[in-house]
Amino acid sequence: MIGLQRITYTLILCFCPFNAVSFSQNTAAAKESYPIAAFGDFGEQDPSVQLQVRDALLAIHDQTPFWRGFLLGDNFYPNGLTNVIDRQFVDKMVYPYSGLGIPFHAALGNHDHRGNIYAQIQLSHHPSNPVLENGERLWQMPDRIYQRQWTPHTGGPDLSIFVLDTEMADPENPGNTASPPWEQQLSWLDQRLRECSSRWKIVIGHHPVRSDFQRTSCSPQWRKMRFDQLVKILRTHQVHLYLSGHDHSLQVLPLYTAATTEGFQGLQIISGAAGSLHIIKRYTHQNALYRSAPGQAGFMSLRIYKDTLQITPVVITPHGTKGYQLGDPIVMSATGQVIHPVSPHRPQTTSPQDQGQAPRKPRLSV
Repeated sequence: MIGLQRITYTLILCFCPFNAVSFSQNTAAAKESYPIAAFGDFGEQDPSVQLQVRDALLAIHDQTPFWRGFLLGDNFYPNGLTNVIDRQFVDKMVYPYSGLGIPFHAALGNHDHRGNIYAQIQLSHHPSNPVLENGERLWQMPDRIYQRQWTPHTGGPDLSIFVLDTEMADPENPGNTASPPWEQQLSWLDQRLRECSSRWKIVIGHHPVRSDFQRTSCSPQWRKMRFDQLVKILRTHQVHLYLSGHDHSLQVLPLYTAATTEGFQGLQIISGAAGSLHIIKRYTHQNALYRSAPGQAGFMSLRIYKDTLQITPVVITPHGTKGYQLGDPIVMSATGQVIHPVSPHRPQTTSPQDQGQAPRKPRLSV
């Protein structure tokens, strides 16, 4: 059935002009909160895990519609895109996620740098990128690094996001040299944050600055050498969240080793388990507020209110059930205090099957 759906959808893509295509978007979400889906490391050649995560996204979206999505890099495995007509964009982005009817703001990852990063940028305005019901495009990556701001006057929360290309932080493996050098990105971020008056500030970069998961390529020494200056900037400007992928797990950790004099803390969110998984052999036993089980797929659900921000891990149930489980929410105040922390534990089970619902299929309308 999935194969048939994909063939049918491809024919529509070939013969229907995209300025005439409208995807359903549920706009009934309460205005006092803005739900966001955040995930990375999803565009694998084997789509089975990605589609399980997609089904969980759709099931939750049916109950509480997402406002938009944040893509945390490694969007197309194993070697990025070759050009703007690379079939991977339809197979790994349009087909799985267009049924949500929300825009996705994307960052670059190390696997994206193995291909043509300009193709991912140019796709922001390409005809193969669907136009949503609200007039926005599904895929949004206006540049290698960029800022996006919303206010209540523009139909959003009082929020600014800043998207970095952290592959450029590694001097021994700088990836595609078309991206701004790391020092230039840090100067740009420092200046933009200094000028930012948003109540909520989120920075997105593929590589985490903190992790409870030990990887040879991202050892604590690697992180310290590359990201100490970044963390200093985030702390100076009181950034609430730093969102990352790369480590194929779900984690919530303190962003700063100590709170600021004002008591501002900040959180590192890792959500790199939406398609590509590898077994975590060990945890480093840091003071994680949440961490998923080794090899467990899922994503992070964020909900922004006026005065608080809620982070809820969503993990896929094992044994191919295509259900999902929710972790206890972690709540942060706008003044940077974590007011509802939890310890690492098994998430609560709230799968669609538990609620008597079948996993949903993508909803495509033309």
